Amino acid sequence: MVLLGFSLLLFGYLAYGDYREAKETKNKKALRYQGIALLSVGGVLFLSWILYRTYPYYADMLSFFKGNVVRLSLTVVFAFAISYFWFVFFRALDIFEREKWAPILLTFVMACSTPFLVFPISAFLSDLGLALDGSFLSDFAYCVLGIGVPEELVKIIPFLLMLRFSKHINEPYDYILYGGACALGFAFVENVLYLTESSMFALTGRAFYASVAHVFDTSIIAYTLAIAHYKGKNQVLAFLKGFGIAALAHGFYDFWLISDSFNLPLITIFFFLASIHFLTMMINNTLNISPYFKPERRLRAAKYKFYLTAYLLLLCAAGFLYILFTKSPELAMRFAADTAFWQSYTLVYLVVSLTSLNIVHGHLMQWGNPRSLLLPLINRYPNYLELTVKLDAAGYNTTSKAIELLKSELPIEGVLSKRVVVEGNFNWYYFTSTHFPERWKPLGYQLIVCPARFRHHLLNGKIQTFRLAFVKNEKALGTVEFLPKDLRPLGNGKVSVV
Repeated sequence: MVLLGFSLLLFGYLAYGDYREAKETKNKKALRYQGIALLSVGGVLFLSWILYRTYPYYADMLSFFKGNVVRLSLTVVFAFAISYFWFVFFRALDIFEREKWAPILLTFVMACSTPFLVFPISAFLSDLGLALDGSFLSDFAYCVLGIGVPEELVKIIPFLLMLRFSKHINEPYDYILYGGACALGFAFVENVLYLTESSMFALTGRAFYASVAHVFDTSIIAYTLAIAHYKGKNQVLAFLKGFGIAALAHGFYDFWLISDSFNLPLITIFFFLASIHFLTMMINNTLNISPYFKPERRLRAAKYKFYLTAYLLLLCAAGFLYILFTKSPELAMRFAADTAFWQSYTLVYLVVSLTSLNIVHGHLMQWGNPRSLLLPLINRYPNYLELTVKLDAAGYNTTSKAIELLKSELPIEGVLSKRVVVEGNFNWYYFTSTHFPERWKPLGYQLIVCPARFRHHLLNGKIQTFRLAFVKNEKALGTVEFLPKDLRPLGNGKVSVV
């Protein structure tokens, strides 16, 4: 109950913040997304509750759903729905040079055959003595070498074929997208087996955890290849490095689930939550270095956030109805309770983290603070790129010569023309006016500004407080990441939209 309550409070707080921002900025699209998500989820949950309460009245008419063929068919539909949902989401993030459906679907279909290649490889490794015997080293070696290595090897084959024989993978994010399509094709076949064996009780585990974990593992290989290509480094070495890390991550994830002697699923859950941070970073970095970057192309975070929430909840509701129609109300309610109490935080974590992307052209984010890995990657900062604003003084009481030089040309209009990073803060912008005042030349080569706080969106019409600094090192102008030694801080200024 505590975990469910915390999850609801966290998501409610963040959702209210999104709603308030959409109202302030009169963003009708964001308000529409929120309304559609609320109505669809509320409607389906209410319908599910009504069907649960009225079960005795129609129970005799459910023989159709109890047939083996029907149940197997529905299981395949559920397994495909999981992969299709994540497939649509990751494709939606491809904002600069959107891939066509055909080549990605081809990759997905090829990947659907790869699980069957695991069997001969696993049999060969078993003959070499790899097996679960209860000891830490043997069990861990089996999970890494007997599961991680063969699965990551076969999963990546369709991606490598597309990379070698097609021209569709032509920007860094395409590596993640096509690698993800391979992972979801592999997961689709796995999900059919697991959902069948569990009578649908494994639905949330496969949708929230396993399928995303497959994407994460394959993305490690794809990402190392993308960065190697971007930096002009050896692709073979990059593949071997990425493959080794992916197999190790895959084995570590499985070890705590299948080893009888070291069965600690909580460690796998913690590892999975941390991996979402890394997956988000890999997605963000590949978007940041796209050669097709256009500042007017924006990630519609509000749309994706409510899309993710609505789809995952609707999938859970559909699983509840499946169990209700094919099993019993008691088992259906147990599924609902387990999902609410144990999966609610994971749902919030996925939704919030995977939509917390910040496009800073040319910037490669680092791994981040390990202490925050068990909390969602919360980013609700607006993107002010290309916004035309007016900069004014903020009431300085000092007689500093630098401040006097700055104030001598204020107020002045300009455009927030480029997003840059200062000590990990990605909310700094170039302030570019139609002319660079002569009086400012002793201060530096470029004025950069950053919101001092984010209580309100600039587009709400209110004057905001921004931090000001000049870039004093001319050589640093070609980068997107500045060090303190490159800057001359000048306190705060007042900024408003023109």
